[in-house]
Amino acid sequence: MTQRSNRSRRHRLVIAACAGLVLALAVGIWWSAAPIAPLAQAPAAAPTSTPLALVGSPLPAPAAAITPENAGQLVQLARWGIGQADLAAWSPGGDLFAVATNYGVALYDARTRQPLRFIETVGYVRSLAFSPDSVLLAVGTHDRQVIIWEVASGRLLHTFADNPGPVTNVCWSPGGRLLAVQSEIPNGGIPPVRVAKVWDVATARVALDLQGGIDQQPAVAFSPDGQLLAAHTGTTMVTIREAGSMRELHTLAGPVDMLRTMAFSPDGRLLAAVAEGGKVWVWDLAKGNVRHTLALQKPFNGGAVALAFSPDGSRLAAAGTEGTATTGALKIWDLASGRELATHEASLGSYAKIELHFMPDGRLQVASGWVSTERNSPHGLGATFGEIAGALTLHRFSRESFRGPPDIALSPDGTTLIIAGVGALKLFDMATGEAQPALAGYAGNVRALAFAPDGAMLATASDDQIRLWATADGRPLRALAGHTEAIFDVAFAPDGRLLASAAADGTVRLWDPFSGAERRVLAGHGSEVRAIAFAPDGRLLASGSIDGTITIWDVASGAALRTIAGRDNRILDIAFAPDGRLLATAGTDKTVRLWDATSGTEIRALSGHTDQVASLAFSPDGQQIVAGGGADDKAARVWDATSGRQTRVLGQVSGAYDFSFAPGGRLLAVGSYELGTVWDVARGKALISLFQPGACRVAFAPDGRLLATASDDGMIRLWGVR
Repeated sequence: MTQRSNRSRRHRLVIAACAGLVLALAVGIWWSAAPIAPLAQAPAAAPTSTPLALVGSPLPAPAAAITPENAGQLVQLARWGIGQADLAAWSPGGDLFAVATNYGVALYDARTRQPLRFIETVGYVRSLAFSPDSVLLAVGTHDRQVIIWEVASGRLLHTFADNPGPVTNVCWSPGGRLLAVQSEIPNGGIPPVRVAKVWDVATARVALDLQGGIDQQPAVAFSPDGQLLAAHTGTTMVTIREAGSMRELHTLAGPVDMLRTMAFSPDGRLLAAVAEGGKVWVWDLAKGNVRHTLALQKPFNGGAVALAFSPDGSRLAAAGTEGTATTGALKIWDLASGRELATHEASLGSYAKIELHFMPDGRLQVASGWVSTERNSPHGLGATFGEIAGALTLHRFSRESFRGPPDIALSPDGTTLIIAGVGALKLFDMATGEAQPALAGYAGNVRALAFAPDGAMLATASDDQIRLWATADGRPLRALAGHTEAIFDVAFAPDGRLLASAAADGTVRLWDPFSGAERRVLAGHGSEVRAIAFAPDGRLLASGSIDGTITIWDVASGAALRTIAGRDNRILDIAFAPDGRLLATAGTDKTVRLWDATSGTEIRALSGHTDQVASLAFSPDGQQIVAGGGADDKAARVWDATSGRQTRVLGQVSGAYDFSFAPGGRLLAVGSYELGTVWDVARGKALISLFQPGACRVAFAPDGRLLATASDDGMIRLWGVR
């Protein structure tokens, strides 16, 4: 498994090294950015920035159909998508946002939601931030680098490599000259040692080096005018420094142990901080003394914390979550008196990232990306977001498709929330809680793909949306939204005028692929629908569910013509024979079953698999059936469709997730874990294996000149012979 595919399930806390600056920006305080001196010369070897045709690279015309004789010469012709979304960040003006993935960073126009540029990185991204003037983008990577790009051109300006560990946070000073960086040094399975550095961007030198300790977080916060810097080394004292020279001016009254985050007030006169255990300190910087010591409702150890001053500086909000609990506390205080104005206990989750954002009219917005530790929680990962205007109003969003604690990013104007997690990328309206249209170019966790009959369009299915791509150049054509849960299968009608989809919400939906309009919803299954198949004449559609039923639908009317009870067996795949007379199903009972498509009578069971059968396919002439799926089977099996006799075993196939025959039936593509393998079926010989991280899905183009592979790594690859 590569570094890119083995994504760490890190806790996305609000890292103290930059949280003060991030929160100051969030309350709507803006500063004019001082001119930035020319940067030092960039190294010759550089990550690349590509105009996103974006997310797709133009497809050169393949020279020939793929055959057993030339299949060993398959090369990657194009790659579409931006990868698995992991982090997100808004530009200070809110006109751009960046999405970091396992392959790089995609820049989007916030108004049109169209991708502008994709910057490919060598190591996977752990943190990112726009400069205050939105001219530069800083990215921290797992391989200990900080990379700075020019946003408009995508030109690499500088790389800071002198960081002791993965860079988990980056944050700019208000003038854009300084960049605060936090790194985590692995410590043999126990909490890491955290180190913070402040880089002078113009000189490419370290201006301040703060050494933390085991499970101690150095913290840095810049004053709104950029003249002062507050620093905490993870010990007991907070120091105020002159930002230009880093000269220490004075030490604040304390001691403050295990400080988690800091923030200056809008006028720069106060500094607030939250320490481990939920104690909130507020200092008067002119006097150097403690103005208030406040406390959250209950102590928080190991969870996330956040601070925000109101725009006029009269109120302070703080939120925190317990590391192993699902509820959190949020409080608002009057800073003149220290009086508590409001307190809320909310489902902010555990190990969360929290953002607090005061709007100009005084409303407080809150968002939290969380992972639940509840034993019986049906969805362990998700987000809570909403606003406080008198009463607490929160929306709750959770998806099984999140496979790591999601990152969150609130837009500067408070209207939009981005939730990015491994396998999912969502935008939400903060006022209504409604999901917004999918981003162009984001493929997501691809569970199925299918070419249109003329080969001009490719459909991919992921979270709860279908995405259509132009085969010629990889342009994202449109996203089809309607399903409420993960989509498992897609299929074009033989004439290409309809597209069917099957999902975990128990429905089958029919779409117009050219307009994107939803034509019909076929409901009737009692559980997830895992597979669908059109009959060769396009008049019937078969669907199979994990409730064990198979339904035959009339496409024109949407009526269910018959339902077949598939025994005590979850249906995982389904296919019509090319002549339409047989229907084959695969399921968890380790058996392929053949049915009379007209009467629904079971004709034969093909037994021999040693694990569940997750996928199957008929050969183009209908004479053979190939099936496989379970990792314990370690083989794909070829059956004679007429006699039911097993004719061949294709070995060394661990977890056959998908099959696709090339036209003519001589070649078979098998999607397994991290590989798409092309086989010569007659000889039972593997001709070439193509790397595709994750559970690979495969599809030959109708003319046999292209092979598409896709998986949960968020990329679609097209292969051919030049």
